[in-house]
Amino acid sequence: MRVAEPADAVAEAAAELYALPPEGFIAARTARVADLKRAGDAEAAKALGHLGRPTAAASLVNRLVREQPDLVHGLLETGRELRRAQDELDAERLKRLGADRRQGVADAVEAASASGAAAGHAPGAAVVEELGATFTAAVIDPAAGGAVASGRLLRALPADGLEDAAAEDFVAVPDAPPVLAASPTRKAARRTAQPAKRDGEHEDRVAAAARRDAERAVADAERARDRAQRAARDAEDDLADADRRRDDADARVTDLRNRIAELQQRLDAAEDDLRAADRDVRDRRGDERTARRAAEDAGDDLAAAQARLERLG
Repeated sequence: MRVAEPADAVAEAAAELYALPPEGFIAARTARVADLKRAGDAEAAKALGHLGRPTAAASLVNRLVREQPDLVHGLLETGRELRRAQDELDAERLKRLGADRRQGVADAVEAASASGAAAGHAPGAAVVEELGATFTAAVIDPAAGGAVASGRLLRALPADGLEDAAAEDFVAVPDAPPVLAASPTRKAARRTAQPAKRDGEHEDRVAAAARRDAERAVADAERARDRAQRAARDAEDDLADADRRRDDADARVTDLRNRIAELQQRLDAAEDDLRAADRDVRDRRGDERTARRAAEDAGDDLAAAQARLERLG
């Protein structure tokens, strides 16, 4: 019996680990590393211990590859058909396949989201956006399609594909066989297909240039759309914040106006009390002056009476 090489052991373990939801990844990886160490496979244990935990979006893509392979096959086949139509400069097919691509991406996003929801982890808006970018990349870029088919995606792919990015930045164990095997239809087509013949190198160069231009145009348009969508969401958030601030300011103004009205009432009452007190003071001062004059007159009368009394002896 053939003994598994370290690379085979890591690939086998990775295929199992990346079928799990992210929250179960670390514990399962730790357990598999321990198993490999007990089996004396230190090299494989070390390599497995370095495998990264997938993001939420990557995990949903990995699960979709396993749960609905036909859907993913269809999406990748649409990408191959698009590239053939671009090579042949078939505008009518490009238009039709463009609609197929949009529908295929939407179906894949919906299926992946439903899978997450069924497991109790319905994806939020940011994860749904990453799913759309990843499936779009899988259609327009063969390398991105291979990353999705691997079933060991580490994180979401940019919508315009991998371009010059290294596969290991997005895929765990990139040299391992993909979880999503080639479809039987695709294998048969490769066996029976005859090499396409060109009339000359010039036509090949023109077709390749047209394909690159079309791919760049699609990628540019999708990036512009994504930027516009993000800007619209940011504007909506800013508007909501402005509305909240306006409502808070309006509430403060109303409160202050109510307090001003209350204070005005209290000021009016205090001024009335002050005027009444002023009148009372003036009245008391008049009474005091009258009483003082009466006292002075009484003193004069007393002095005169005493004088008459003394004269009478």
